[in-house]
Amino acid sequence: MNRMDEKEPNPRSARDALMIELIGDLGRVNDQITALPADIKYAIEGSLRLIADAVEQTEKSVEEVLEKYRAEINASAKTEAQNFKKLIAQTKNEMTITLAENERDKNHTLSVIMAVLVIFSTLFCGCMLGFLFYTQQKHDERIEGYIDAYQMQQTVLKRLPEKIQKQFEEEKRKLLTQGKPFVQS
Repeated sequence: MNRMDEKEPNPRSARDALMIELIGDLGRVNDQITALPADIKYAIEGSLRLIADAVEQTEKSVEEVLEKYRAEINASAKTEAQNFKKLIAQTKNEMTITLAENERDKNHTLSVIMAVLVIFSTLFCGCMLGFLFYTQQKHDERIEGYIDAYQMQQTVLKRLPEKIQKQFEEEKRKLLTQGKPFVQS
């Protein structure tokens, strides 16, 4: 029987070795399972940072576009006002020359000047209203684009797990109660 024992391994020692190996494997699996919450936490924090950065960048972009839009409107209004002043001055000079050549009486001259000023004022107001309507439409289109982007971001936020949504709302509430602006200086 000793020969037989030498050829075949002892079943008890093989079983013990297998159990030790299984316990080691279980320990590694347990370590991996316990590391999962931390890994998930870091992944969620990174995602939230990316979302917050994207929201912040969008807000900065909106502010930049609004500032450019305001500057364009102001510059355009100034240019139109200067052009209108030049047009009035030119028309006034032409009318003065024409009236002096025709030697009309003062009442008639005043009536003509007033009529021309009323006509040009009406034309100017019409042009300005048209321009303002056009710029308002462009502004509304831009705003709709920003609203669509904001709604898309809100949709993405709503698709996040409820825990992340609550955390995001809590952070947003903290920012609002602190009174700090969303856009960093």
